[in-house]
Amino acid sequence: MNGRKRTFQCPTKVVFGIGAVEETGEEAKKLGGEKALIVTSPTPVRLGLVWKVKNLLEKEQFIVEIFDKVEPEPTLEMANTISKVVREKEYDLIVGIGGGSALDLAKVASIMATNHGDVKDYLGVGRVGKPGLPKILIPTTAGTGSEVTQGAVLTSKETFEKIGIISKYVWADVAIVDPLMSMNMPPRLTAITG
Repeated sequence: MNGRKRTFQCPTKVVFGIGAVEETGEEAKKLGGEKALIVTSPTPVRLGLVWKVKNLLEKEQFIVEIFDKVEPEPTLEMANTISKVVREKEYDLIVGIGGGSALDLAKVASIMATNHGDVKDYLGVGRVGKPGLPKILIPTTAGTGSEVTQGAVLTSKETFEKIGIISKYVWADVAIVDPLMSMNMPPRLTAITG
């Protein structure tokens, strides 16, 4: 392979461009379902980004709830907390909005809704047995690329190491990459993530 040619294979549909977020409702409708969970952190909520997406989903008749407790470097405990939420509430669509932490936790929520047990059971490569719920990922930072990867990274509180779930079932169904979604992020966060 010469220095100019590269191959990139990604099963995720990527909707990219200024205003792309306006397609969220339509893309969600194509995936089906009636009850969506938005997985995010406090900053996109405070900036109004989550409310915009929530309204777009509601226009397509989705019942929408928000989990806005994502913290940087999500832990196994946080992943198990959201797993319990998605199983109890029986969502049929997951929408992640935020940086890599929120998107990774959204991916974990998706697979844990349909795969039983503890998140620890799925750490490593190829250990997820069944597809998760359909998921749409909307990044608000540039740099992690989580919206188009087959991995989700978590942190162990005991060892402080980063550990991952890597599976073909972790890919997002749709990534909506809209530069306007990152315009109002705090300067420090923008500098750190790209």
